[in-house]
Amino acid sequence: AVCVVPHGLEVRDEPFDVPLARAVGFFGRHEPYKGLGVLAGAMPRVWSVRPEVRLRVAGAGASALPISDSRVDHLRGYLPEREVGPFLAGASLMALPYTQASQSGVGSIAIGSGVPVVASRIGGLPDLVLDESYLAEPGDEQGLAEVLLRHLDDDLAVRRRVISELARPKSWDAVGKLALAEYERALRALSC
Repeated sequence: AVCVVPHGLEVRDEPFDVPLARAVGFFGRHEPYKGLGVLAGAMPRVWSVRPEVRLRVAGAGASALPISDSRVDHLRGYLPEREVGPFLAGASLMALPYTQASQSGVGSIAIGSGVPVVASRIGGLPDLVLDESYLAEPGDEQGLAEVLLRHLDDDLAVRRRVISELARPKSWDAVGKLALAEYERALRALSC
């Protein structure tokens, strides 16, 4: 028998407040599979409806950010751990427009802070979203723009759901209890 025990998360007691200025966040290594080009292609569609929205990007890597606009804040380079919280606090949503993926540490950090995740329907990324309305098909710029627009104004109640429904079941305490229960089950099975 196989039991999957998720990786534990640091979970805030309360989510970050909804930022006053709407912003889409993206951080981490800029690698082709992370879909930064897809996000760059989606943003003009977002801006055609919501021109005030910011795009906040942090990181560096093999993929350049293929967009130049005064509404883009690009922190080039590694985002130190002490700056992750402030970065997330300024994001209305965290975008994971990956074209290939099995999981995302960035997404896990975001939900642990209560920041809703918008992701590609690929690998384990759907486990990081509240429901299907937060998913777009990999590589679909128009679909990603629609999902971003649908959720840019998610309120504090949504952020609390992210904490309670997504993050707390993956907290270190919850994961520890699950792992302990599985070890006890395995020991009982061996002693028969």
